[in-house]
Amino acid sequence: MNIDDTDEDPCVGQEWAYRLTAGSPSKRVSVLAVERTGRKFRVQIRFLDGPASGKEENVPRSRLRVPWEEVAAFDAPMAAWKRLEAEPIDRTESSALWTVLELLVPDQVAELFLTSVDDALVVHDQAQLEVLTGEPMSSLKESLSWEEFEGKPCFTPLASITIAQMVCRQNPEPVVDWILTEEATALRSQNAAVND
Repeated sequence: MNIDDTDEDPCVGQEWAYRLTAGSPSKRVSVLAVERTGRKFRVQIRFLDGPASGKEENVPRSRLRVPWEEVAAFDAPMAAWKRLEAEPIDRTESSALWTVLELLVPDQVAELFLTSVDDALVVHDQAQLEVLTGEPMSSLKESLSWEEFEGKPCFTPLASITIAQMVCRQNPEPVVDWILTEEATALRSQNAAVND
């Protein structure tokens, strides 16, 4: 979700979901005043629950994400992103994952997220991914961590590595060819440096 999570603007007296940052929990606030000055849009709010209950603040409009009655629908995908983040991978694994997917998995079958959770694999064509992995989707979903987004399975970064390994086992030749090419390039560079 982006800063403009709703087209609706807050009005005095309404309750809205406030988030300090995109990853912060939603907090229920009441709108006390709306201030527009040029391009600036600020809102005077009062927190309604928790330790900050009764506290008033003047905040940017972007921190008011959705009307409070829509908070459950707004928070559900945000919580799912957090669950996907719980299984990260390191840079080396990420590099290997990207290489394998570029070599062996067409974007129309599956692709990696670049925003909310780096290296999370969203599957567009489940039947084709079954062919590439040699495993039924039901087995992948049962054994690996995933969430559903917009009707599509999205696997954690760690699960994405496992899927990439399965794809490599089914079709290792392009990866071996790539390794040999990279090795030859590195050797030529090394020999050129020695000869200079």
